[in-house]
Amino acid sequence: MPKADFTYEVRRLPMDPVGIEDYVVRTSDGEPVGTVAEVLERAGGERLLVLEDGIPPLNTVRRAVHWDAVDRVDHDAVAVWLTLDQAALGRQALELDPAQAIEQGEGDAEARRVAEPRRGAVPETVVRN
Repeated sequence: MPKADFTYEVRRLPMDPVGIEDYVVRTSDGEPVGTVAEVLERAGGERLLVLEDGIPPLNTVRRAVHWDAVDRVDHDAVAVWLTLDQAALGRQALELDPAQAIEQGEGDAEARRVAEPRRGAVPETVVRN
């Protein structure tokens, strides 16, 4: 799994989740692979979905995938479905280094947490044909 080389913003706890944070993330074959930790945005509008797996705070792994890997967001099921299967997720996701994490409000991260998604950024339902 490739490693990310940028700093990223994380939610300061006990801050409530926004948008799709804490939704279950599922691969294209329906397997759960974690929960949404954050949606990040980098310079130029690049949007990343950060998924978290493990038992926080001791054994957590954070990975990021590009927003175009999101197949659909199902608010009723509180789930985000990816276009990637488990193997593709392993190849394409970027492993986020915990040492590169910056709590929201504590510094200037290269990838900023989308605390208040702009209108239309997280649609009610996304379905790709």
